[in-house]
Amino acid sequence: TDLIRVERQERDALMDRQALLLQATLDHLDQGVCIFGADGYAVGQNRRLIELLHLPPHLAGARLSSSVMLDHLGRSTTFPIGFGITELGFWMRNAARQPPIAFEIKQGGHTFLKIFGRHIPSWGVVMSFTDVTAERLANNALRDLNEQLERRVEERTQALGEALRDAERATAS
Repeated sequence: TDLIRVERQERDALMDRQALLLQATLDHLDQGVCIFGADGYAVGQNRRLIELLHLPPHLAGARLSSSVMLDHLGRSTTFPIGFGITELGFWMRNAARQPPIAFEIKQGGHTFLKIFGRHIPSWGVVMSFTDVTAERLANNALRDLNEQLERRVEERTQALGEALRDAERATAS
């Protein structure tokens, strides 16, 4: 029995070290990450998740439930057309029979997050949240610049056409 007790203590110590290593790894990611167990509660999450989703700070040390996260997202997020909080909740409850999901949301009108979710067999669901605001703003600025350039080219083409017609009239007269 002493050997069994020592073996259990060593195994528990190893599991504690692995849990600390996993938490340290999660906390140093730039992405927000949450792993939900089959019961709908987080078995692992990082601080970046709390920051990106603007969740109440008291949830940083608590066991986050998927219903709390979904409720918060439903109040503060714009989802893509045809996919909303109801569909995300359905996917989370049925992830074992669903393909992975990836989509973008808009928070508060100025922050864009890319969400990726995947089922983990015998665990539950892992979700990651990546801030893609800088990329979206750069894409929007580039699109606006392209549209502005197209308008300028069209204006110049019209001006050249008018100048050509004026030159032809002057030559004819």
